[in-house]
Amino acid sequence: MSRRIAEDETELLRHAFRDVTPLKGRTIRQKAAEKKAAAQKAEKIVAVKAKPRALVLPPPKPAPVKTTLPDLSAGTSAGVDLATVRKLKRGKIPVTARLDLHGHTQDEAYSALSHFLAAMQGASSRAVLVITGKSGVLRRQVPGWLNAAPNRARVLSFTSARISDGGEGALYVLVKKIK
Repeated sequence: MSRRIAEDETELLRHAFRDVTPLKGRTIRQKAAEKKAAAQKAEKIVAVKAKPRALVLPPPKPAPVKTTLPDLSAGTSAGVDLATVRKLKRGKIPVTARLDLHGHTQDEAYSALSHFLAAMQGASSRAVLVITGKSGVLRRQVPGWLNAAPNRARVLSFTSARISDGGEGALYVLVKKIK
C-alpha cells in the first residue's frame, strides 16, 4: 500500500510539473513504460478533475533581528523627541531618584549603576539623577557604562545636570519604560 501511495505522489508531482521546461542542457529521463503509465494516469486525473494535494508549509519564522542601539552622548536623543530632551536638559522632568557614586570603586560604581537603573525601570521611574563627582574616573566612565550592554537598553537619553543638581558632576538619565 505504501508503494501505491508513493506512485500516486510521483504521478501527481509529474502532473504538476508537466508544463515546466528543463534547464538548458538538462533532459528529463523517463522509461517508455513509465511515460505510457504517466500519460494514462494523467488522463485519469484530468478526467476525474482530481486536484493534486497542495503542500502547505507554515510561513518561515522571521530571523531574529539584532537591534543595536546607537551610542548616546550627553544631550543626544535616540528615540526621544526633542521637546523631552530639552525638558531633561533644563531639569523640568521631575527627578524621582538619586544615585550618589562618591567613594565607590569603579567595580562597585558600575554594579550600583546597573542595579539602580534596573530597579528604576522596574519602578517606572522616568528621570533619575546619577551623581559622579566633578572630577575623577567615574565622571569619565559613567557615560560609557550607560552605553554598555545591559544599561543601554534601559536608557533613552542622558545629559549633564543643572548647577543646582550638581552641574558637570551629575547626570540626568531618562529611563526607558517597560512595555
